[in-house]
Amino acid sequence: MILVGLNKGKARLAGFGYMVMVPLLIMGAYSTGWWFDPHGITGRRAERYARAIEDYKAATGKYPASLTDLTPAYLPFLYGPLNGRGRAWCYDSGPDYYRLGYVFFQRYYEVGFPTPYYEIKVLHNTGSPPAGDWMCDQELDRYKESPGL
Repeated sequence: MILVGLNKGKARLAGFGYMVMVPLLIMGAYSTGWWFDPHGITGRRAERYARAIEDYKAATGKYPASLTDLTPAYLPFLYGPLNGRGRAWCYDSGPDYYRLGYVFFQRYYEVGFPTPYYEIKVLHNTGSPPAGDWMCDQELDRYKESPGL
C-alpha cells in the first residue's frame, strides 16, 4: 500500500499490481498443498518397485538382495515413502519370497491419537517370509523409543 500511496504513474500501477499479486500467489501456493496425497504417492512408488522386483526376478531367477540392486537397470532412482518417519523402505527377500513396507508415522495429533502413532505397513508381499524380526520391526522399536518428529 505504501508503494501505491507514495508513487505516481507506472510505479503506482506496479505497486498496486504487487499489492494484489503477492497475496494471490501466496494463497495459490498454499492451496496446491491440499492436492498433495502422500499415501497415494507412496502406494504408486511401491507399485513401481514391485514391478521392478518382479522384472529383476524374471531376468535373474531370484529376488534382489536389496532395493539398491534395482538401480539403474530397473529403476533410475530409489525414492522413499512420503509418510514414513524415517522415509526408508523396509525390504526383505529370500529365494522364494520378498516383502516391501515401511514404518508409518501418524504426524498429526488428533482426538484418537493423543501420542505419536506408529505402524508397519507392508505394501507388497510375495511368497512366505520366515517368522521373526525384519528390518521394519527394528525401525518400529527405534521410533517408539524416541517418539515425536
